[in-house]
Amino acid sequence: MCYAADQPAKVAGLCVIGCAGQYGVIGPTRFYLPFLKLKSIARLVGEWMAKQLRDPELLRKQLENMYVDKGAISNNLVTGLSCIWRDDETFARGKEVFSSIVKADPGRKWKDLVSEAEVGYCGPLLAVWGRKDQINPPETLIDLKECRPDLELKWLDGGHCVHDEKPREFNELLVEWATRVQQENRSFPIPRAPRYKVLELWPF
Repeated sequence: MCYAADQPAKVAGLCVIGCAGQYGVIGPTRFYLPFLKLKSIARLVGEWMAKQLRDPELLRKQLENMYVDKGAISNNLVTGLSCIWRDDETFARGKEVFSSIVKADPGRKWKDLVSEAEVGYCGPLLAVWGRKDQINPPETLIDLKECRPDLELKWLDGGHCVHDEKPREFNELLVEWATRVQQENRSFPIPRAPRYKVLELWPF
């Protein structure tokens, strides 16, 4: 999204899939936890997060929070992901990466990146979301819908990793949308004035 906002002329269309928030933010309420920026705490949190990926059982529990279809969490998936983190060098670097994420500023908000009222990306926008996403529930999209009423939203029966749970359905949606965007040849490199009026907040 940052690239699309900074280089809108180079982006024909933008698809948002299961975005992950900054770790100083809790859910759609956006509570900010500044104490996570303390180096000592960030280091501990970073190490804890890396350990969740290193241990197969802990990793499986984390994945169970992201998948509705538990059958999609195969032994091969768990083993393939966890074995990478059992390498000492990868684990050490991973701790630093997670620590940096925790300490990082939240960054620009959606309205600063894709709102037609701001200088940013205002081309075709698609969001594919899991109806039972527990990491970023459907309510998370209210902010995006408010700043982009023309948002094209597609729901799939799944959780946070809906693109992995429903790969066939996801691929069909993405290919159909990308093909349509290409055929329409829509290009908006220059941000436009708002053309829409929000009539309702969000129809759940």
